Amino acid sequence: MPSPRVLIVEDDPELAEMLAQSLQRAGLDARTTSTAFGALHEARTWRPDVVVLDLVLPDGSGKDVCRALKAEPATQRIQVI
Repeated sequence: MPSPRVLIVEDDPELAEMLAQSLQRAGLDARTTSTAFGALHEARTWRPDVVVLDLVLPDGSGKDVCRALKAEPATQRIQVI
């Protein structure tokens, strides 16, 4: 069985890397991105199980990313934290 996938959307590179490393040590498959555009792209192509989403991103709002994910049939079941 593959490891659960977690997408970390965080514009602070140090925080994003710390979270990713912690999740990877726990056996999860974690990726990071720092933008709203990157979050939507990764969610659509990589299909994470969970998105850890910052609300303030350099190119948009985390709330808008969440709304977009929930509006699309292909991504609406992804859990967002």
